[in-house]
Formats: sequence, structure tokens, C-alpha cells
Amino acid sequence: MTPKPPPRLWAVAGRCADPLPADWSQDLVRRLGQRPRRLGRWAERALHGALCCLEAAGERVLPADAALRVCSLDGAQPALRSALAAVAQGQMPLPYTFLQSQAAVMLSALAAHLDWCGDAQAVAQRDPIALLHTNLLDAPPGGLLIGWVEERDEQQAPDERADDGSVAPRAWHHHWLRLRLTDPASLPLPLDQVPHCRNLAPADLWSQALTHLRT
Repeated sequence: MTPKPPPRLWAVAGRCADPLPADWSQDLVRRLGQRPRRLGRWAERALHGALCCLEAAGERVLPADAALRVCSLDGAQPALRSALAAVAQGQMPLPYTFLQSQAAVMLSALAAHLDWCGDAQAVAQRDPIALLHTNLLDAPPGGLLIGWVEERDEQQAPDERADDGSVAPRAWHHHWLRLRLTDPASLPLPLDQVPHCRNLAPADLWSQALTHLRT
């Protein structure tokens, strides 16, 4: 029988989440030293969040042996709606509008500005715990930078309902985590007291109280 691999301990080295400052776009220009060109707001928002998360983790760039994941159910929806509207009118979408609707452009922008080349994926997954757990099981030695980025038109009706039936606004949904492998010996408590990733609730991921988890 193949022995079961030992559990791996992950430290939440950095995080970035809503609400972000109203001047996040200007802050992105400051961080880059120039205004990003030909990127839509969805890609800009993703880039700003990734940079803030790395800064919180004490990193200037993403290590080469780390993985990058960006989750979005909607993607760059306003750009996509503009492209579809042009098609409906019998026109070809403007080239930049089409490019801004593609998740691959966002990943390319992240790789370029993070000075990084490696395993990057844009995914759609409704369960953030399942997404995180799956990717931590296969994460490389450099760990994981993972973000959830949603963009909605202001004219769109919100579509998220709480348990009591109330509707929660969802103009932006924005969370980033930087997770790094750490030595269990450095913990001030036993490893079995660290929450397992599968046992977390989505709200736990966004909580400042979460400092370590195991897989």
C-alpha cells in the first residue's frame, strides 16, 4: 500500500480584498509608473489586486516556481456585452473591445507586470473552497497566488441572494490570496489544530483571522 503523503501546511502570506479605495485606478498607475494600455477595467482590477496582494506578502514579483489562478464567473462582462452589441448591429467588434473580453489578455498582463512566466489559468468555479483545495493539492513549491475578480455593469440587477432571501449587490467581487508552504515546526500549535482547507467556509477565506491552513 502506498503511504499517505504527509499534510502540507500553508501560510496566508498576503491578501487583498474589497472594499478597495475609490482611487484604485490611480493607485495602479502609481504602482506601474504609467497607465496600462489597452486593458479593460476587469484586467486592470485584477492587476491591481495581484500587485497589492504581493506587496502584502512582502514580494515585489511572483516567484518563477509559483502558480497563478484567477477565478471569474462573468469575466470582462461589459467588454463582452459591447462586442455582442456590435455583432447584433451587423458590425465587427472593435479590436480592443474584443481583446478586452478575453481572459487570456488579463493573464498576459499579469505575467508581464509581475515579471513572471509560469503556470497560469483563468477558471470559472462557483465553489471557492473546492477551487482552492484542488489547486493547493497540485501547487508547486513556490505556492499559489489566487484571485477572484468579478465585474458587473451598473445597470445590471444583482443576482446573489442571502439565506433570508434578500438580494446582495454584486457590482464588484474582489479577493486575492498569496499562499506559501511553511514548516509545521514553526507553528505555535499542533498541526491538527490548523483548519483543513476542505472544512473552511467561503467567508473564512476572506477573514483576517485565517493565517494558516493545511491540505
